Amino acid sequence: MKWLIKFTTYALLLLLLLFIFTYIGLQTRWGASYSSQFLSKFTDYDIDVGIMGHEFSNPGEFIFQDVKLTAKNSDLSLDSRQVVVDVNWLNLFSGTAIKRLVITQGTLSTTVSPNTVLFPISATILQFENSQITLKKGNDTVQVAGFTGGMTPWKPTENTPFGYGDFRFTSNQLKFNDLAFKNIAITGKLQQQGTEISQASAYLNNGYIAGTGKVLNDGSIMVDSLTMNKVGWENNVDFDSLFDAITSDKSLQVKKVELTNVDIQGKDWALSGLSTEIDQLSFVRGSWTSPKSSISFNVDQFVVKDQQLSTLIGELNINGDNLNISKLSGYYNKGIFNLSGSWQRNNQVLTIDEGKLAGILYTLPENWLSFFAQPTPAWLSGLNIKKFTLSQSLLMNIQPQFPFELTALSGNIENVDLIKQKQWGIWSGKATFNADSGTINQVIVRRPFVEIRQSGKSSAAASLTVSTDKGISKIGLLVKQEPKKVPFLLRASGSNIDLVDLNQWGWAGFPAQVIGDFDATLQGDLLAPSVAKSLNGELMAIPLQGKRLFRTVVNGVVTSSVESEADLQPTEPSLVEPLPALSNP
Repeated sequence: MKWLIKFTTYALLLLLLLFIFTYIGLQTRWGASYSSQFLSKFTDYDIDVGIMGHEFSNPGEFIFQDVKLTAKNSDLSLDSRQVVVDVNWLNLFSGTAIKRLVITQGTLSTTVSPNTVLFPISATILQFENSQITLKKGNDTVQVAGFTGGMTPWKPTENTPFGYGDFRFTSNQLKFNDLAFKNIAITGKLQQQGTEISQASAYLNNGYIAGTGKVLNDGSIMVDSLTMNKVGWENNVDFDSLFDAITSDKSLQVKKVELTNVDIQGKDWALSGLSTEIDQLSFVRGSWTSPKSSISFNVDQFVVKDQQLSTLIGELNINGDNLNISKLSGYYNKGIFNLSGSWQRNNQVLTIDEGKLAGILYTLPENWLSFFAQPTPAWLSGLNIKKFTLSQSLLMNIQPQFPFELTALSGNIENVDLIKQKQWGIWSGKATFNADSGTINQVIVRRPFVEIRQSGKSSAAASLTVSTDKGISKIGLLVKQEPKKVPFLLRASGSNIDLVDLNQWGWAGFPAQVIGDFDATLQGDLLAPSVAKSLNGELMAIPLQGKRLFRTVVNGVVTSSVESEADLQPTEPSLVEPLPALSNP
């Protein structure tokens, strides 16, 4: 038995000596280098440790200096000045041996995918001190500088590389794609269903942001509170893409949002001086789900493409299926507007209870006539205007085919349905307009008066009265409102006018300084590819002296003739279906 005792004693001494030499060797650069090579050979990581430190007074704490770790099969790298591993020897074989893992002045870079595991270890506490982190996931990149904080517990899995647990950190700078935040402080929890932010604050472009909420795994967002003050943000998002967030399957729930003096600039839109309060609002698939909510806002400037609104003020509230517009006012094209109304979600009808527009300078867009031939937006099936007042405005059409201008334009709209079953038209009510002066294709007119009203089940009528230099002209228009065409019948007459003005209005060959009367009829289609080529009709001009003059229009081509023995009265064309007669005001 003596030889066995001696052998055991020598073996224990050898193991002790080996442990001592290994322990001492690991605390030298040569020993740390050799150990690094050994671990790199038998693991999926290239490991390089400068030196290890340990004290028996603190037996569970191991300090590694100048640590470099790179994954061989994934985009993962760590370069840290110091890594501290605090081991709980009692739990060495239980899977929770590491109580605390501290990375100091480290640089961590990785690409996160569903199967990524950042480290093949876990710890009760993972902590970073003054570190730099770069995370990439899909098209998103997060870069963090001066990162101090961590999470507990830290148990990464294949599908959740960060595991589930509480986290808290501060950072000097955090850049998410093109958004650069400063002085960030965030506290929250990673859960199976998503990420909970219990407290977050940061500065963006010298503005302050604070909030709480949740981001679920399906991309849905729940905002418990959000405060932004004097924040500026530039992005490359176009205006039409903003509605994708509302119409997507991912829900957006807002309990309380307060923005003060916020500036946001997109690709083709901008908000300047935005202040708003939003209370209890939730959206999913383009519709709200909250039974009641309120929104109030004011904006110094709102620009969308080539349109601009200034000093925009709004007060909105949701009650069931109704979006009530208590107030919406602002400045547009040097004019001021103010309106109230509601939009009903069930039938998608927008009702303007009362609206006012004053002092506007508006130029009709190039495609203004064809715009009304297009179907209305998906969210709008009807438009009813109960009362609308226009005053002291300027309306211009600068298209060379038939330009016109109305100055000091005023008008009243009462109980007019402009949209019915997603088709534009005058389906009920009437509107009257008058102006001090204007021009119609370069002919100066005075005191033009326009009346537009419903006429029959699917027809609309309009009349125009203008004064020229010494005479007066009247026009009556009757249109049949159909989905793909709008045939019209026009009757016009004039008394004591200079017949040369008729040349400017599409007729040809009338001499200057010839005073007389005229009567004309035209029919055509307002939705034809070329309205001018759809015109057919006749005109008879009666000079105060001389023979009567006739003009005939066939498919937009004007021919002329003079008085003969034939019937001097112009024939009256008819539409496909008989239309009621017009009456001049």
